[in-house]
Amino acid sequence: MLGAVISAAAGYTAFNRVSRGRAGWEVVSRAVVIGLPFTLPIALLTAPSDPFSVPVTHWGAFIYLGLMSQYIGFFFWNSGLAFDGQARVSQTQLLQAFVTLATATLFNGEVIDLWTWFFAVAVVGTVLIGR
Repeated sequence: MLGAVISAAAGYTAFNRVSRGRAGWEVVSRAVVIGLPFTLPIALLTAPSDPFSVPVTHWGAFIYLGLMSQYIGFFFWNSGLAFDGQARVSQTQLLQAFVTLATATLFNGEVIDLWTWFFAVAVVGTVLIGR
């Protein structure tokens, strides 16, 4: 977990610096190309032995997450970093907890208890107080 936090922080810092001089789509596209020699072998090793046995809905979710969350979403993220800086823009990720809870309720019919909402609000409140 600590390695993931350090890796994410280093990545955001690097993207922030590079995004100041380049378009958001260009930054993430270059990162994908540079990372391909590392990610492609892992993808091939972990790919299902029979891709046709995987349900179409799973492939659809995989493609959506890869394109939207991990690629196109970074177009806007990197543009935001260039626009207002890492410290300010990264705070918008705190809204992700509320969006996740709301979509879990709307699309999956999950019941979110009061404690979950309380702690989501408490986290955002703590950050606002710290600013």
